[in-house]
Amino acid sequence: RMFWIALDELDKVAIDGAEGRNQSSELLSALMQTHSELYPLGGIRFKFFIRSDVYEGLTYVDKDHFSNAILRLKWEPEDLAIMLALRIAASAGEVTTPLRLREAQELVGQVFDWPASVPGFDELLNELRDGRGSVIPRDLLNFAINAKANQLRFDTYGTNKPTKGLISGAAVESG
Repeated sequence: RMFWIALDELDKVAIDGAEGRNQSSELLSALMQTHSELYPLGGIRFKFFIRSDVYEGLTYVDKDHFSNAILRLKWEPEDLAIMLALRIAASAGEVTTPLRLREAQELVGQVFDWPASVPGFDELLNELRDGRGSVIPRDLLNFAINAKANQLRFDTYGTNKPTKGLISGAAVESG
């Protein structure tokens, strides 16, 4: 008989705390202390779920004690296209069935005007790759949110109208 305590969304704790303190490291230190005090009881175990980018930024001395197993999620370009298309469809209130890759690519192509500097979705993913060659879904969504916000600002001033789609090349570049 084992009682597991799973802790997720630890990335929500600010890395740069007040007065230069690293709140994530302090939290993990407190969790490690709690774990060590409960471990002798024999029936209570912890599972911590920490995003790798947050984990790597920690300065906690014994952080390697937390990494019993590291699972790195990697999104394939096809999955990223479908995820972005699903978000676009959801924001328009049009999600009805799961999207296939071709439908997702068409939807993304209908929304964005690709400028010469980023001539398509694959090139956008190349721009968003991190040091490990991966694209973090949050970065892709932040791009889309910023591009849309830029286009709304352009629409307000009557500049950078899209030639096709809803978001102009200028908004894509600044996004």
